[in-house]
Amino acid sequence: MHFLGAVIAEKQDDIYGILAEWSEYADVDEYVKETRSEIIANGRADDQAYLEDHGNDTDPMHEKFKKAAAGRLALDDEAALKAYAEYRRLNLNEDGDAVSTFNEDSFYDYYEIGEWEGVDALQGITCRELADRYNREDALARTAIGSLCVICKEGWYDGGLWNDTTTATVLNELERNTGRKVWWLNFHDCPRDGPASSHRRMPAKNRPRRICRAQAGNPPHHHPIGEPCRNDYPHRRRGHRTGPHR
Repeated sequence: MHFLGAVIAEKQDDIYGILAEWSEYADVDEYVKETRSEIIANGRADDQAYLEDHGNDTDPMHEKFKKAAAGRLALDDEAALKAYAEYRRLNLNEDGDAVSTFNEDSFYDYYEIGEWEGVDALQGITCRELADRYNREDALARTAIGSLCVICKEGWYDGGLWNDTTTATVLNELERNTGRKVWWLNFHDCPRDGPASSHRRMPAKNRPRRICRAQAGNPPHHHPIGEPCRNDYPHRRRGHRTGPHR
């Protein structure tokens, strides 16, 4: 999955330092993401919802997962905790809480500077000039700004893959940083449920310092629309974001 972003910076070399803290591979201290009681309660709620939603399904896959869900629901708390931790690949501490070092502030997996059709002519343009071109209804400037999913500068970003920044926010930042330049980037968010080889095509200089854990595939599970999956890595829709979407 890839999406268009822009970084406001004095020079291109500043991009790396600005973006480092929002990488999925940034080092963060271990934290509790879900307590022991939440793991059990959430797991049982998900299993119960699955059985209710697919009770009449006779597909072999659903039959398999219904049997597994019913089995987990019959377990006592201690056995259920172990079963849900294994099912969701959770890392537990000595108290039975799920812990993680995933960077919850991240919005990308890796990126390429440029590499987005139509924005090369705007690479390194000053904020003032880009705003002026937009206000003059320059087609290229309007298309580029309208296609942005995320805008970043030192210590701040707005937007992301599925919660785009707005044109008003972009124009406001251009006005506040008139002397700085705009650098256009192709951000990527790699699937976590594919083969590990999906990372081998990354540009070497932007390759993560560790390879993500490969997952053969996630079984059917439930979580509210708009909320992250409770697996160790967020569950995200996959696709290709191009063109204006406002």
